[in-house]
Order: sequence, then C-alpha cells, then structure tokens
Amino acid sequence: MTVGVNSYVSIAEADEIVRLRFKRLDEFRVYWEALDEDGKESYLVKSAEQIDTLIFTGRKTDPCQPMQFPRNFERTIPQNVKTAAVYNALGFMNEDLNAVMHKQITSLQSLGALINLRESGATSRATIKNAYEAEAAFAGTTTKKTILCSRNAETLLKPYTRGSFSIR
Repeated sequence: MTVGVNSYVSIAEADEIVRLRFKRLDEFRVYWEALDEDGKESYLVKSAEQIDTLIFTGRKTDPCQPMQFPRNFERTIPQNVKTAAVYNALGFMNEDLNAVMHKQITSLQSLGALINLRESGATSRATIKNAYEAEAAFAGTTTKKTILCSRNAETLLKPYTRGSFSIR
C-alpha cells in the first residue's frame, strides 16, 4: 500500500485517527486494533477505491496522479480526506463483521441453538444500519444509505463534492 497511489492514509496515520476519535473500549476501535496490518491495509485501499468513484469539484493537482486527491493545487492530501478514508474503512470493516455475525447466528438458529434474536430484541453490537439511524436521530434527519460505507466520511468529503457533476 502506498499513500497517494492506492490509499489516502498510512496504517500509522489511520491508527492515530482511530485512537483520537474513539474511546479505548469503543467497538470500532477494539476491532480496528485487533486487525493485523494486512487487514488494515485491505480496508484502507478498498476505502480509497470507493472514495475515488465520487465526483469532486475542481481538478487533480497533477492530471497524471492516480488518485482524486490532492486537488486544486494542494500539495498534500487534506486531513479531512484522510479522516474520511479511515471512517469509510471502518464502515467496510463493520459490514464484514456484520456479515460474519449474521452467518454465525443463522447457523446457530438452524441448529436450534438460538432463538430469533430480532424477535427477542437482543442485539450484540451496532450495525451499519443502526449506526446510520443513530447518526440521523442525533442530527434530526432521515436515514438514507449513502454511496460510501460511512455517513461521517460522506460529511467530511461534502465540501469537495458540492455542486459537482459529471461531464460526458
């Protein structure tokens, strides 16, 4: 993984962003810190790939650069973009964890080992859907699935996407 080639942030920078934004026992921080370097790298590259599918205002600083940032004569990748890439990577991680958890619960239910957790009202951890609903309730807005895996990432990138459109 190379910052500026296939990622917006290094693993060390991502670790620091997670450390500064999440409490020590927050689920996202605990799961992120449990990942090995290959796992973190995979999520950060996947996050950058998804971010690069968005349409941004302005233009790349260097037309030959492989990624969308830096833009508009900036020399470095803006901190908001780095933070958005980490939030989006955490969203991908959460989706994977939810998929594994769902498979395990389904398997246990098929064996009769568990009752339907949704009917009983029990939850084991926040899901992407629940995270969106909680963010929307806090902001007083409605929930909607975004292009990115994280609404926080979308919010951080919004200043770069305002009024942008694709010209074909």
